[in-house]
Amino acid sequence: MADIIFGINLITKPETIKKKILKSLISQLKTKIPALRPRIESIVKGLIGKYIKLSPEYLSFGGGILQQELGVLDPYSSLDDMLAILVNTVTVKMRPVYQRGGQIGGGFTVRAVPTDFYNQVSTLGTYTSENGHEVPWLNWLLTAGDKIILKDYRINFGGRSKMFSRTGGPIMTKNSEGWGVGVSSSRVPPQFSGTPTNNFVTRAMTTMAPELEKKITTLIRSKL
Repeated sequence: MADIIFGINLITKPETIKKKILKSLISQLKTKIPALRPRIESIVKGLIGKYIKLSPEYLSFGGGILQQELGVLDPYSSLDDMLAILVNTVTVKMRPVYQRGGQIGGGFTVRAVPTDFYNQVSTLGTYTSENGHEVPWLNWLLTAGDKIILKDYRINFGGRSKMFSRTGGPIMTKNSEGWGVGVSSSRVPPQFSGTPTNNFVTRAMTTMAPELEKKITTLIRSKL
């Protein structure tokens, strides 16, 4: 039996085919990617909650040094209220899909912790000490850094402290220089201290970035 040899002449040029494929892909992406916004927002909110609850600060309130130093009886009530406010500030803005040469791009921007967030949580995490001093412990943790925050008081460990402590730990007592643990100044411990741009909330969001990227990549690929 004789071999049959044939050839195909492409009427449409390869470059034209490539352009048509890209055009079709862009059309699909412009529809599918924006539709993912609610799902992406849900992922972001879930990860924020996860990583804040894994933060050293959050865990230290479970009978750790922060709960003892700050004398907070029910820290998680305020922390969870703060978390609820925080996740409601999360917004996801989708960037338009575009073509640049042979490349297709796009993306999204996640925003949280707006400038008024600290005002929104300013009434949370505060109590009045036995001596009548207001102790805004959550505000200290989020914004005060390790500067002096309560003059004329310090933390005492041992001795009679457990007789008077709200938490069964150390107690703030009169002192001429300040308040603290092992020092004579009233500061949040450096390993836990925070400022408006660098605190346990913002650090948790930085820590969650790799997992967020992985989850979003998996989500987008599943829809293509």
